Amino acid sequence: MSHELLLLLAAAISPAMAVGLFIYWRDEHEKEPVRLLLLAFLLGAFSILPALVLSFLMSRTGLDLQSPHLAFAALSWILAVGLPEEFSKFFLVRLFLYPRRAFNEPYDGIVYCAMCGLGFATVENVMYVLEGGFPVALGRAFFSIPGHASWSVLVGYFLGRQKFEGIRGFAWWGLVLAALLHGLFNFFLSQPDGLTGSLVFFLATFLLGLRYALRAMRLHRTGSPFRRLGWKRRGMPE
Repeated sequence: MSHELLLLLAAAISPAMAVGLFIYWRDEHEKEPVRLLLLAFLLGAFSILPALVLSFLMSRTGLDLQSPHLAFAALSWILAVGLPEEFSKFFLVRLFLYPRRAFNEPYDGIVYCAMCGLGFATVENVMYVLEGGFPVALGRAFFSIPGHASWSVLVGYFLGRQKFEGIRGFAWWGLVLAALLHGLFNFFLSQPDGLTGSLVFFLATFLLGLRYALRAMRLHRTGSPFRRLGWKRRGMPE
């Protein structure tokens, strides 16, 4: 394996690791088992496959990412890209991690969903970076990787509230919000440079998702039942 290839792989993988560590260390009261974090990451990597299938099926309904009608193109990005990708990650976390005993406070929803999102983003990042090189790695490190993490954090916030507040179907609101922000992020990014305001709206969408995600993390940390009890638990079984 060449030296340049190793550097490209490091550039593709390291941003997700950095974001994952940030979210993990913000879990103040009980760190999640490493094996479950790894499981969430691998589920995210695998979720690319069902996301591709769902995206293809949605595209067959007449959606058009390149439509000259901007409103329809934006809707297409939301339904054919944002929704399939976010749903695939959400579904696997809901199926394999939501029932675990280690998922015992609302912030855990954020941790597991974020790790799943970063697994997805890492595989996607490797493919793009190996094709586009270091300039692509730099841009995706600052935008795509944090973007995937923030959208997954939002899903995890709603998922945590659903489990511990007993709000039936509440997680679907998080999925809708994540799909909306994800789709609009890609839509504005895909527009020609000459489109007035496309860069501004792209940055606004990205920063909005980031702001919501950080606020969601803060709300679940400060509202943790462990914080109210004033103690930390360690080694919770699965």
